[in-house]
Amino acid sequence: MKKALRIFIMSTAVCFCLTFALIIINAVMGVFIGIGYYFMLFGVLSLGSTISLILIDAKRIFSKKKVRKVEITSNVTRKTQQRSRHIKRKIS
Repeated sequence: MKKALRIFIMSTAVCFCLTFALIIINAVMGVFIGIGYYFMLFGVLSLGSTISLILIDAKRIFSKKKVRKVEITSNVTRKTQQRSRHIKRKIS
């Protein structure tokens, strides 16, 4: 559920930026539309993008997390690299 809330917040922020940019662009170009239209556009965009992102990512959001069990084998011995101590560098 935390991921769904994060998706809602991100989509709301993106839709706010898009709506605000549209308000600025329309004001500069001389097209004046009522503020109610922009609120409706913001609401529809944020709700639609939230629903679509949740539906696209539904398996990862609502599925149970798989817990990996790591088996440690104690029979495995690791060889240390002893020859790295004996390497001499040539000075030219």
